[in-house]
Parts: sequence; structure tokens; C-alpha cells
Amino acid sequence: HPIDFRTAIGFKVAICGGALALASCICLRVTYNVDNSSEARACHREYMDAVWFHVEMLFRMFFCWPCAAMCRCCRSTKDDGATTYSPLQQDKELKDLDFEQLRKDSQASSTK
Repeated sequence: HPIDFRTAIGFKVAICGGALALASCICLRVTYNVDNSSEARACHREYMDAVWFHVEMLFRMFFCWPCAAMCRCCRSTKDDGATTYSPLQQDKELKDLDFEQLRKDSQASSTK
């Protein structure tokens, strides 16, 4: 007989730990939304929205962000080395936000 190793439960415990960590992230997101919204209740809809948020973040992390980073590397450059951007390729930055409009929107939503 070749050498037989015992099956360890470390891998299974690691999977369970990851699942519990994901469940705690979902619960924290729901409680944050419920605490900061006057009309939100902790129902199954809030939990499904939280699950969808995490699925969407995984998609962005593994597909959208790496593809965007690769596209930035492949953009054409001018002779002087400056990168040329088309208006559709520009990334939004914090300085591009219209804070006055955001403040008006938040005040309008809080008065409802």
C-alpha cells in the first residue's frame, strides 16, 4: 500500500470561515441600510440587495477593474508621451463630482 494520509478538516473549516465572514458582511450591510434609512426595514428584500451588492463587487473586482487597468496600459500615447483620452474613456475622480448637486439631492431625499 502507498502511504495514506488522513483527511484534514482544515480546508472545510476555512470554507466555513469564509462563508461566515460573507454572512457577517451581508448582515452588516443590511443593518447599515436599515439604521440610515427611515423607510427601510430588515426584510428579505434588504438581504437580497446585500447579496447582489457582494456579487456585483466580486464581478467588478475580478473582471471590470483588471480590464480597465489593462485598457489604461494599452491606450495610445502621443509623441511626447502624454496619454490621449477620449471623453468616453475618462475616469471620474473626486474632483469631478458636483458637491452642490449632491447636497441638494440629499436634502430633497431627507425632507420626503
